Amino acid sequence: MALLSVVVTGANIALDTLFVLGAGLAVAGTAIGTILAQVAGLALLAGLRARTPDALRPHWRALLSRDDWSAMLREGAPLGLGLAGIATVATAVLAALNGFGGPQALDEIAAYGLATRLFGFAFLPFLALALATQTLAGAAVGARDGARARKVLVT
Repeated sequence: MALLSVVVTGANIALDTLFVLGAGLAVAGTAIGTILAQVAGLALLAGLRARTPDALRPHWRALLSRDDWSAMLREGAPLGLGLAGIATVATAVLAALNGFGGPQALDEIAAYGLATRLFGFAFLPFLALALATQTLAGAAVGARDGARARKVLVT
Protein backbone atom coordinates (compact mmCIF):
# COMPACT_ATOMS: atom_id res chain seq x y z
CA MET A 1 0.00 0.00 0.00
CA ALA A 2 2.83 2.40 0.79
CA LEU A 3 4.44 1.71 -2.58
CA LEU A 4 1.11 2.24 -4.32
CA SER A 5 0.74 5.57 -2.51
CA VAL A 6 4.21 6.65 -3.65
CA VAL A 7 3.44 5.61 -7.24
CA VAL A 8 0.13 7.50 -7.29
CA THR A 9 1.71 10.60 -5.76
CA GLY A 10 4.59 10.47 -8.24
CA ALA A 11 2.16 10.03 -11.12
CA ASN A 12 0.11 12.94 -9.83
CA ILE A 13 3.17 15.20 -9.71
CA ALA A 14 4.21 14.16 -13.23
CA LEU A 15 0.72 14.52 -14.68
CA ASP A 16 0.11 17.87 -12.98
CA THR A 17 3.41 19.15 -14.37
CA LEU A 18 2.57 17.80 -17.83
CA PHE A 19 -0.91 19.32 -17.94
CA VAL A 20 -0.09 22.62 -16.20
CA LEU A 21 3.31 23.45 -17.67
CA GLY A 22 3.30 21.35 -20.84
CA ALA A 23 -0.27 21.90 -21.99
CA GLY A 24 -0.86 25.23 -20.22
CA LEU A 25 -4.16 24.11 -18.67
CA ALA A 26 -3.60 25.74 -15.21
CA VAL A 27 -6.33 24.70 -12.75
CA ALA A 28 -7.99 22.34 -15.20
CA GLY A 29 -4.61 20.65 -15.70
CA THR A 30 -4.20 19.94 -11.98
CA ALA A 31 -7.72 18.54 -11.84
CA ILE A 32 -7.13 16.31 -14.86
CA GLY A 33 -3.75 15.15 -13.52
CA THR A 34 -5.19 14.33 -10.10
CA ILE A 35 -8.16 12.44 -11.52
CA LEU A 36 -5.98 10.41 -13.89
CA ALA A 37 -3.50 9.55 -11.13
CA GLN A 38 -6.30 8.47 -8.77
CA VAL A 39 -7.98 6.36 -11.46
CA ALA A 40 -4.63 4.72 -12.26
CA GLY A 41 -4.08 4.03 -8.55
CA LEU A 42 -7.53 2.49 -8.22
CA ALA A 43 -6.90 0.30 -11.28
CA LEU A 44 -3.53 -0.80 -9.88
CA LEU A 45 -5.09 -1.62 -6.52
CA ALA A 46 -7.91 -3.61 -8.14
CA GLY A 47 -5.39 -5.47 -10.28
CA LEU A 48 -3.16 -6.32 -7.33
CA ARG A 49 -6.10 -7.53 -5.24
CA ALA A 50 -7.40 -9.67 -8.09
CA ARG A 51 -4.00 -11.30 -8.70
CA THR A 52 -3.18 -11.97 -5.05
CA PRO A 53 -4.95 -15.10 -3.77
CA ASP A 54 -4.42 -14.22 -0.11
CA ALA A 55 -5.54 -10.59 -0.42
CA LEU A 56 -7.73 -9.31 2.35
CA ARG A 57 -11.32 -9.64 1.31
CA PRO A 58 -14.03 -7.62 3.02
CA HIS A 59 -16.51 -9.64 5.05
CA TRP A 60 -19.72 -7.70 4.50
CA ARG A 61 -21.68 -9.42 7.27
CA ALA A 62 -18.93 -8.61 9.77
CA LEU A 63 -18.98 -4.98 8.63
CA LEU A 64 -22.68 -4.79 9.30
CA SER A 65 -22.38 -6.15 12.84
CA ARG A 66 -21.50 -3.71 15.61
CA ASP A 67 -19.08 -6.00 17.46
CA ASP A 68 -15.81 -4.62 16.08
CA TRP A 69 -16.85 -1.04 15.30
CA SER A 70 -15.60 0.43 18.59
CA ALA A 71 -12.13 -1.07 18.11
CA MET A 72 -12.00 0.09 14.47
CA LEU A 73 -13.06 3.60 15.42
CA ARG A 74 -10.66 3.75 18.36
CA GLU A 75 -7.69 2.64 16.25
CA GLY A 76 -8.59 4.63 13.14
CA ALA A 77 -9.57 7.89 14.84
CA PRO A 78 -6.07 9.41 15.22
CA LEU A 79 -5.20 9.04 11.53
CA GLY A 80 -8.71 10.01 10.44
CA LEU A 81 -8.72 13.13 12.61
CA GLY A 82 -5.29 14.08 11.27
CA LEU A 83 -6.57 13.82 7.71
CA ALA A 84 -9.68 15.81 8.65
CA GLY A 85 -7.38 18.52 10.02
CA ILE A 86 -5.38 18.60 6.80
CA ALA A 87 -8.59 18.86 4.77
CA THR A 88 -9.84 21.70 6.99
CA VAL A 89 -6.61 23.66 6.55
CA ALA A 90 -6.66 23.09 2.78
CA THR A 91 -10.28 24.26 2.62
CA ALA A 92 -9.41 27.43 4.58
CA VAL A 93 -6.44 28.18 2.31
CA LEU A 94 -8.50 27.63 -0.85
CA ALA A 95 -11.33 29.80 0.49
CA ALA A 96 -8.84 32.57 1.33
CA LEU A 97 -7.21 32.35 -2.09
CA ASN A 98 -10.60 32.37 -3.78
CA GLY A 99 -11.91 35.27 -1.70
CA PHE A 100 -8.84 37.51 -1.64
CA GLY A 101 -6.72 36.25 -4.53
CA GLY A 102 -7.80 38.75 -7.13
CA PRO A 103 -7.63 38.06 -10.86
CA GLN A 104 -4.79 35.52 -10.54
CA ALA A 105 -6.63 33.40 -7.92
CA LEU A 106 -6.97 30.36 -10.21
CA ASP A 107 -3.23 30.31 -10.89
CA GLU A 108 -2.50 30.60 -7.15
CA ILE A 109 -4.92 27.74 -6.40
CA ALA A 110 -3.20 25.59 -9.04
CA ALA A 111 0.21 26.43 -7.56
CA TYR A 112 -1.09 25.59 -4.08
CA GLY A 113 -2.28 22.19 -5.34
CA LEU A 114 1.07 21.45 -6.96
CA ALA A 115 3.00 22.57 -3.86
CA THR A 116 0.74 20.42 -1.68
CA ARG A 117 1.53 17.38 -3.82
CA LEU A 118 5.26 18.04 -3.66
CA PHE A 119 5.21 18.52 0.12
CA GLY A 120 3.06 15.41 0.46
CA PHE A 121 5.58 13.40 -1.52
CA ALA A 122 8.41 14.66 0.72
CA PHE A 123 6.35 13.85 3.83
CA LEU A 124 5.53 10.24 2.85
CA PRO A 125 8.68 8.67 4.36
CA PHE A 126 8.00 10.33 7.71
CA LEU A 127 4.37 9.20 7.61
CA ALA A 128 5.47 5.63 6.87
CA LEU A 129 7.92 5.74 9.77
CA ALA A 130 5.24 7.05 12.13
CA LEU A 131 2.73 4.38 11.06
CA ALA A 132 5.35 1.61 11.39
CA THR A 133 6.27 2.82 14.88
CA GLN A 134 2.60 2.97 15.85
CA THR A 135 2.07 -0.57 14.56
CA LEU A 136 5.07 -1.98 16.42
CA ALA A 137 4.18 -0.20 19.66
CA GLY A 138 0.53 -1.26 19.34
CA ALA A 139 1.48 -4.88 18.76
CA ALA A 140 3.75 -4.81 21.82
CA VAL A 141 1.00 -3.27 23.96
CA GLY A 142 -1.47 -5.82 22.61
CA ALA A 143 0.94 -8.58 23.63
CA ARG A 144 1.10 -6.96 27.10
CA ASP A 145 4.83 -6.30 26.71
CA GLY A 146 5.16 -2.77 28.07
CA ALA A 147 8.96 -2.83 28.11
CA ARG A 148 9.08 -3.67 24.41
CA ALA A 149 6.54 -0.94 23.61
CA ARG A 150 8.64 1.65 25.44
CA LYS A 151 11.77 0.42 23.63
CA VAL A 152 10.04 0.83 20.27
CA LEU A 153 9.17 4.41 21.13
CA VAL A 154 12.71 5.23 22.33
CA THR A 155 14.62 3.88 19.33
